[in-house]
Amino acid sequence: TEATARGFGAIVRLPGGVHELRPGKWIDLRSSPLDVGGTRYTVVFFTDSTAQKRLGEGREDLRALGLIDALTGLPGRQLAMLHLERAVALAERDKRSVGLLSVKLDRHQDPRDPSRRQVEDEVLRQFAKRFAAFVRGSDMPARLGGDSFLVVLTALNSADDSTLVAVRLLLALAQPFGVEGKERSVQCSVGIAE
Repeated sequence: TEATARGFGAIVRLPGGVHELRPGKWIDLRSSPLDVGGTRYTVVFFTDSTAQKRLGEGREDLRALGLIDALTGLPGRQLAMLHLERAVALAERDKRSVGLLSVKLDRHQDPRDPSRRQVEDEVLRQFAKRFAAFVRGSDMPARLGGDSFLVVLTALNSADDSTLVAVRLLLALAQPFGVEGKERSVQCSVGIAE
């Protein structure tokens, strides 16, 4: 209805990408050529992107407040502690355990070498992405600061759950990181508490 009210022709002429139709209403516009019987048509797809845009803005607000780590995009210390409190309350109610994985990167920085710092930051970003991808969806990975990370493991069913997640995480982090055409690796230490 928004496209009809605005005039479909005006929308079709917009370049591909995300556009604001009216204040607070966003669409993602894509087009593709289509040949039918020797005639060329343009198929236009547009989807409501308002929710994704708001989610992105909310994430930026959290980053601005310092609740999300600016370098890695992971939740920060404050969000991790709030999640931990909630996980403990739910665990007490459900008679389950909560696990914590404390992960410390073992890397050496030279503050006098700014190019090395950029490489280390890129390794840290890739580490955080892999770190977040290899924990369960119900868990919260977080960067506590510097080279210290934490995973809050919620709703553990057995005493081995924390160890299984830690091993899976270590296997994922053992693979090298590609930065500036070179393979880089990191060493880390993992502590487990339940």
